[in-house]
Amino acid sequence: MVLKTWPGYFRSIWRGQKRAEIRKNDRYFQVGDRVLLVEHDPTIERQPDPLRDILVEVTHLLDADGIPGIECGYCVWSFKILRRRIHR
Repeated sequence: MVLKTWPGYFRSIWRGQKRAEIRKNDRYFQVGDRVLLVEHDPTIERQPDPLRDILVEVTHLLDADGIPGIECGYCVWSFKILRRRIHR
């Protein structure tokens, strides 16, 4: 599964400062899922140069079922970083 991630959030993940994502749960995330996070800037028409990505594994999942503060249809998942990669 590949997900686009805005530059500020991506940089925080790259540096190891951010270890959780809030996402619409339209992909039915599960613990153990491997997700490729790709840096994406919606304000420009092209991919950043150099293109970077981060492979993560979902380690914990909270969905909106009765949890205050999480909007219905969304979830929060924690992850561990498996690989960082720069494409040149």
